[in-house]
Amino acid sequence: MKQSYKKGLMLSALLSLFSFSVNATEPIDSVDVYQNQTVNSVVVVQGRSLLSVNNVSVTNTGKLKLSAPAGVSVTGPLTVVLGGEFEMNGGMQYAIRYTYDASGNRIRREKVTSD
Repeated sequence: MKQSYKKGLMLSALLSLFSFSVNATEPIDSVDVYQNQTVNSVVVVQGRSLLSVNNVSVTNTGKLKLSAPAGVSVTGPLTVVLGGEFEMNGGMQYAIRYTYDASGNRIRREKVTSD
């Protein structure tokens, strides 16, 4: 009986030692400006109204998707290197995907229905 009481007491002390409160924060789900970024993986940016984009690079392994209800405004350099992917959708329009060959020539333009 004494051993089970001691084990229970030790377990309670151990649990109280490791109990702590956690504050959860919700990430911002939309922005007004997306700038000074290098995209190396899949990045989806949703604008609140009009999304302003400036000084963004998409590498050969990157995929950048931009969208906003009132449109996307590219106000500065936006570079996509060979192999990288870029999609932009503004307003109630549908997204357009451009596909390029290894030489950088556009070989296909297609309406994106879903991904």
